[in-house]
Amino acid sequence: MFELILHPFALGLYVGVFFCIYIFFSEMARRRHLKLKIKELEGTNENLKNTLHTQMSITEKGNRSREEEVDDLKKQNENMRITLATLQTKPGAAELKMLYTFDRAISIMNQRTPGFSGVWEGVMLEAQKEVEESTSGIRGLIRKVFKPSVMLSNAPVTEEKELKMVEESGEKNE
Repeated sequence: MFELILHPFALGLYVGVFFCIYIFFSEMARRRHLKLKIKELEGTNENLKNTLHTQMSITEKGNRSREEEVDDLKKQNENMRITLATLQTKPGAAELKMLYTFDRAISIMNQRTPGFSGVWEGVMLEAQKEVEESTSGIRGLIRKVFKPSVMLSNAPVTEEKELKMVEESGEKNE
């Protein structure tokens, strides 16, 4: 029996079985190690997914707030453009110019010919010419700063007269 145990075939079989057992346990240890590594990587993967999700949420909120800000700025820009266009047209400028012309014409007529209205047309043309000259240059700038009646007439104008003229022009416009 001892011969059978020491037979070269048996020795080769023993070495082969030992080698297979070694490989089996080695692979089981490697498999266990790989399972732990897979669990660790899955945990890291979940952590990275959560981080990416959080980063994308923050970026989305930032982009959304920037889009809202851009929309608000576009609305403000449009409103300012409309306001600028409205202010540039100055719908009351022609009426004010005509009021200044009438005020100047009345002042000149009262100075030259009190009680006579026959020279109204000539005085009106002369006043229109003066108002046209006063709307440009330095005189126009001074006219915008100070009261038009004071700059256009040589006669003193009281606050009552100014209020009356403004009320009369308001009634004419209605």
